[in-house]
Amino acid sequence: MSWKEALVQEGSNYVGYVSKAFEGFDFTDMERRWDLTDSNKPLLAREGLFYVSYLDKGGEITIKNMVSGLPFYWFNPESGEFEAEGITSADGFFKAPDINPWVLLIGERVFNQ
Repeated sequence: MSWKEALVQEGSNYVGYVSKAFEGFDFTDMERRWDLTDSNKPLLAREGLFYVSYLDKGGEITIKNMVSGLPFYWFNPESGEFEAEGITSADGFFKAPDINPWVLLIGERVFNQ
């Protein structure tokens, strides 16, 4: 299959969604930090600055040592849209909007002008 044909395949949308999800976040130097979660759930982090977790069936995640006051966002990987947001609290508890797949992104977003 040529690259032009590949662009019209359903999966090609998801590559763009990854770019959209991470836009504005400084995710350099993030590390696998499953130790910061309850039940070793998947988490990549720059502790205190940026966190990302993929919850394939929605649900809940608690992140240890969470900084209060950081913005957080729920990204729908099926639609490519941010659908909910809030501000972190010290308890580090997050509940996905429903039982579908969600990406939790925590940290400041900065957009170049």
